[in-house]
Amino acid sequence: MVKVADLVPRVQANLGLVGGTSAQFYAGTVIQEKITTAFNLLFERCFWDSYTVWKQATLDGVIGVVTESCDVWQYPLRRFIDIDSVAPRNDPGRTLKVTPRNVSPLLVSGDTPKFMDNYEVVPAKVFRVVPYTSTGDIIIRYRSRPASLTLDTDILLDEELLKLAATWMYMVDDGSNPDSTNAALAMMQQRERAVLAMQHNQPIPLNEYHPSTDVFRWHG
Repeated sequence: MVKVADLVPRVQANLGLVGGTSAQFYAGTVIQEKITTAFNLLFERCFWDSYTVWKQATLDGVIGVVTESCDVWQYPLRRFIDIDSVAPRNDPGRTLKVTPRNVSPLLVSGDTPKFMDNYEVVPAKVFRVVPYTSTGDIIIRYRSRPASLTLDTDILLDEELLKLAATWMYMVDDGSNPDSTNAALAMMQQRERAVLAMQHNQPIPLNEYHPSTDVFRWHG
């Protein structure tokens, strides 16, 4: 874990060791923006262990949403793409898929969850299940992204990877030394492969509920 404020001088020091950059002074605000961009891009790469959580929630039984607002959870859920899986509490091995395009949610009836849909039109809810009249509890696995990054934000991603990514992004914009830029990219990619390999975001080949099938994310 590292604060953005502590990462900025590390990127500055890294840039100072790279020949060919045209600027002798690396503005902290510019580097902070590169760190933010690097974080946002890396965050989308997988369901990072440090940001992924489980939540049990109750369905309202009327419009298919959970009774609580997702943005006030201890670890807020802010975007539909941050959902890894949703499953009924009484059947956790049956993860819900997105409603097929040839199936109208309005024509699906019953009280047992069958599908899930994007519902970001209501930001506090993010998703809903189909049929809308589904009842009971569901289990959600999702990644909780920070609302924003400030100098005081604690970043839970690998700090070496963030440093290398921000350094490379700065050098791409600088454009004064293509060879050094390519070398920085290679170092970033090498670190990224190593960090990704340590994450527990792989398919589960022998799930206890469905031992004969792989379990993948709903949009995988």
